[in-house]
Amino acid sequence: ETSAFVDAARAHCVVLPLPVLGGDGLLNAPFRRKEVTLGEILDQLHPGQVVCGGLLSEEVVKEAEKRSLRLFDYYEREECKIANAVPTAEGAIQVAMENMPTTLHGARVLVIGYGRVGTLCAHRLKSLGAKVTVAARNCADWAWAKAFGYGIEDSRRLLHWLGGYDLIINTVPVMMLDREHLERVSHG
Repeated sequence: ETSAFVDAARAHCVVLPLPVLGGDGLLNAPFRRKEVTLGEILDQLHPGQVVCGGLLSEEVVKEAEKRSLRLFDYYEREECKIANAVPTAEGAIQVAMENMPTTLHGARVLVIGYGRVGTLCAHRLKSLGAKVTVAARNCADWAWAKAFGYGIEDSRRLLHWLGGYDLIINTVPVMMLDREHLERVSHG
């Protein structure tokens, strides 16, 4: 056997991880026994074979095109993004529960962003008895948050409000809280 992936050539579809590549440029397979490059897998496949992966980088696309593979990004599907948001929200809440000196019940919580992860965080936190405020930037998100009984803030104007929260969860995929913001957060 020349490769651990010799059977991949016989597969109707090869499913790669989300994201396909790790930070080290290798296949995102944290429990692997040996380091595996994307090329090692793709070289086992035949032109026209279907390959699916999540969050496809330009490098992954180029490597697949070079081998004439049919590449699909399953993370472009909304149902996949929602399914992925569930463990992300639960993980954020787990980290909060492990690190807060108090319970979430009665805690004043700010959830920044009201997309998939923010919505799930807000709902789960409220069900645990937290006093949830959602910071968003558009009227539709404010209306939905208010309809679900959350407080609302404008995420573009957080500077003066941050000290009033026991927990802040940023679900926006950019830095929302710079040094000036963090200096206003309550100690602990």
